[in-house]
Amino acid sequence: MSHTPNQGIWQSARNAAAFALIGVVGLSVVAAMVNVSLVIGVASGLIFGVFGAGEACVQHLVLRVILYRAGKIPWNYARFLDDAVDRILMQRVGGGYIFIHRLLLEHLAALPLTRPSGQFPKIAD
Repeated sequence: MSHTPNQGIWQSARNAAAFALIGVVGLSVVAAMVNVSLVIGVASGLIFGVFGAGEACVQHLVLRVILYRAGKIPWNYARFLDDAVDRILMQRVGGGYIFIHRLLLEHLAALPLTRPSGQFPKIAD
C-alpha cells in the first residue's frame, strides 16, 4: 500500500464525514420521532462527527495554522519535506519522513528556537 503525506489525516476526515452523515440522519430521525426540531438532530449529528471522529482533523488544522502564522513552518509542509527528500536531507518512510544523517538531525535540534527573519524561504513551484 502506498503512503502519501497527510494520508492519516485525510482518512480521519473521511471517517468524520461518514460519522457526521450517520449522526445527522440518525439523530434527525430520532428528533422527528420525539417531536423535536430537526435542527437539533442535524446540529447534534454534525457535532458528533466533528468532535468525535473529526477531533484529530481539527487539532491538526489548528496546529498547522498556529505554526504557519507564527512563521515556524511553510503552509505546504508536505512540499517542503519532499524538497528535503529531493536534496537527500530526509527520506520518506511510509507516510512520514526521517533524517538520513544523524549529525544533521542533532545539529538542527541544537539550534535556537527563534529564526532571525521569522520566515521560511519560499519553495519554487
